[in-house]
Amino acid sequence: MLTARIAQGISTGGEVGNSYAYLYEVAPADRKGRYASIGYISTGSATLVASLLGYWITSEFDSDTISSWGWRVPFVVGAALGVIVLWLRTSMAESTEYVDNVSGAEPVSHPLWMTLRHYPRSVLRIIGMVSMTTVVYYTLTNALKTYATTPTKQGGTIGASESQAFLALSIGMLVFVALQYPFGALADRVGRRNTLLACGAIFVVISVPLSTLLTADTTNLVVVFAVGLGLFAMATSVAPAVLSDQLPPQLRGVGIGAWCNLAVALFGGTAPLIVTALTAAGHTDWFFWYISIVCAFGVAALLTMRDERRHAVPADSHQPLAGTCSHEFGADTHSGVK
Repeated sequence: MLTARIAQGISTGGEVGNSYAYLYEVAPADRKGRYASIGYISTGSATLVASLLGYWITSEFDSDTISSWGWRVPFVVGAALGVIVLWLRTSMAESTEYVDNVSGAEPVSHPLWMTLRHYPRSVLRIIGMVSMTTVVYYTLTNALKTYATTPTKQGGTIGASESQAFLALSIGMLVFVALQYPFGALADRVGRRNTLLACGAIFVVISVPLSTLLTADTTNLVVVFAVGLGLFAMATSVAPAVLSDQLPPQLRGVGIGAWCNLAVALFGGTAPLIVTALTAAGHTDWFFWYISIVCAFGVAALLTMRDERRHAVPADSHQPLAGTCSHEFGADTHSGVK
């Protein structure tokens, strides 16, 4: 199971940059926010299905049944969906923007190094922005559930049941998915960077106050998850487009994928560990201050980006490297990064 989970993580990490780039490249210039929102409509819907499965399993079966076979149900569902994804993935065609930029070009020999050499500021922006979005997202979809359901006998401070947490998360994810497209459409009017910047500023301010509502009361849990995820939809609805703005087509897939995943591993992957350690030490409230601080760094990174409504996307992100290419989507042409 561990080996399978690692393989799944590697494959997902390799595809996320390409999926963001693809949505960005196939979108009309005035609808990039709306197209970008599809990324997290998909991700959010998957998390919603997983949460509903968790709620059903923890509500209908006792712990012995779950330990015996119940835990396998989500994996069976995931495996079936994986077959569908494989079929979709192998039937995709390249975006027109990508084809136009790499026609007759040679593969990039060291694409990751090229992002550092030619676009260091873009790399720093990507890491700063993703650090903010991932720590909030992983907290709301993962770490917060663990924190809320840790039994008081084991050092927990809330002691909610798993079914309560899954119900609250499911409602929150429903709000999250429902708001993706409206926020994406709003970003097409007020600016993608500005929408993301507003979300970051909001979480700098509300992370600590919102945490005070966390109790074993189901209504309070629903409020925390629904408000947190609903507001965070402002960021995720446009994040794929803002990330894609930072790099040219021939480096976009590998550049976003690599630096995105570095930030996700450092900040998202460690979020449950940090909240667990601080809870055990009796300083749970420090974790929510940590979220505010990381969001402040994300806001600082976003302030270095240009407002795409007033300027073309950063000049250093769309200068093609002559004779090079690095990401491919089509089933007929896919040869990977070389």
